[in-house]
Amino acid sequence: MISAFLASGGLVATAVTIRGDRQQFQLSREGLVAERYGRAAEQLSSSRREVRIAAIYALEKVAADSPRDAITIRDLLGAYVREHDPSLKVEDGQLPPEPETDVSAALAVLSRRPQDPDKSPQLDLHQVRVPHLHLPSKAELSNANLGGADLGTASLREIDLSKAFLKNANLHDADLSGANLRKSDMRCTYLEKAILARADLRGADVRGVRNVSKEQIIQQHVIMDAQTKFGPYPCPKDHA
Repeated sequence: MISAFLASGGLVATAVTIRGDRQQFQLSREGLVAERYGRAAEQLSSSRREVRIAAIYALEKVAADSPRDAITIRDLLGAYVREHDPSLKVEDGQLPPEPETDVSAALAVLSRRPQDPDKSPQLDLHQVRVPHLHLPSKAELSNANLGGADLGTASLREIDLSKAFLKNANLHDADLSGANLRKSDMRCTYLEKAILARADLRGADVRGVRNVSKEQIIQQHVIMDAQTKFGPYPCPKDHA
């Protein structure tokens, strides 16, 4: 009896020790993640572009290792893009021929992250100016706020923009072949010469789209359903 009691007591002590070790490991791991995040976030303000780019990729790795911090990192990179793209004061004719490499890197990281959990706030990329942006095929920007963004001549083949807010965005000459635009808000979007072949517009709101007719859109063999909304809309005179 006594030996059995001592044996059971030893098991309890072992279990407590293991639990304590696990808790200590978790605390150490969380501390390391916080340290990596803080260092990378600080490096985003470096005057050297190569340091900023390295920090962007470091943050991608932190997000992969710590999913609970993924939204925070996503929002930080979204803010970085909004702060480092050309100012609205820069005339369209003076925009660079392609986005700066650090801005492109941040957008590439944002576009290959896993889908956000349900009910997550939108990724805020409103009014970003990144004409000629090239994203890899099947990029992920669903549910993003791209209202008033300048994505003219961008390569966005097979991109996931489902449920994205694209109102008043500039997508002229953009390649949206095979794009998932289901339930997106595309009111007043500039679509002149945009390639929409096989794009999925089921449930999308395309009222008031500019410089293109419904017939021209349909001719590109887009996918539509009864919930796809065409028609007039009171759009502002100039895109934001």
